[in-house]
Amino acid sequence: NGHYRQIEESSPFCYTEKYQEVYKIMAKLEKEASKRMSKKKIGRRNIDAQVMGVCSLDKANFQVPFMALLAETLGEKYRVLVMDLQPYSGFDSEISINEMGLGIEDMISLATTENYTQNRLIASIGHEQKWDYIYPAKNGLCLAELDTTTYQKLIEILQKEMGYDRIIVNFGTLFLANHLMMETCQTCYILSDKKEERSWREQSFIDELSRKGESVFLEKILWTKTPKEHPRENSWRSWMKTWLWSEFGDEVRESNWMASVDE
Repeated sequence: NGHYRQIEESSPFCYTEKYQEVYKIMAKLEKEASKRMSKKKIGRRNIDAQVMGVCSLDKANFQVPFMALLAETLGEKYRVLVMDLQPYSGFDSEISINEMGLGIEDMISLATTENYTQNRLIASIGHEQKWDYIYPAKNGLCLAELDTTTYQKLIEILQKEMGYDRIIVNFGTLFLANHLMMETCQTCYILSDKKEERSWREQSFIDELSRKGESVFLEKILWTKTPKEHPRENSWRSWMKTWLWSEFGDEVRESNWMASVDE
């Protein structure tokens, strides 16, 4: 038995006895997966992750490529997770398919009931080279039906169980008390045509925040002018790659570096 345990611990495979009930085999696999993930320091190591928001009133079609650009640059130094809350954003057009069918709806259900396992969380997360993402919603309308409390609870679970350093939230349709969730972000990027002048929609947004006395949130906003470089292919990944090593990408990278120095 001792020799068997030594082989099992040093092997990349999971060993179990033959002729067992399926539920026992599944339980062993879940236990082994959790143990090996903890050895890689994925879980429960960072409850102080920074949350960063991305939104726009005039440039909503650029939110996903900017979200990816931000994740790509931050991924050079941190463990990054992306949460896409923008209905019909097109993010799902260029990512791998989740064969298990899990996604943000399942994450929300787990957060609501608080009945979850780390393995269920892992199964709802996809991977790019330098960053991770929650598989997007299969029904975009569901994203506008929830309140801030549910999303905040989900973020708390991800911070506690998965140990991400940065969580990027791509905001879309306004949901109940949307501003309250934006306020929890350490930084909120708002994509715009200009850095200084505001469009009538943006000014209306600023005026409403001022009337509500949300000066703290206003100070967190980083008005970000989108560049005019056009990639050959019209896809969010092409836009992200075009921006990545451009002057715009350097600006985003520098702002991330300056933020890390201030920590």
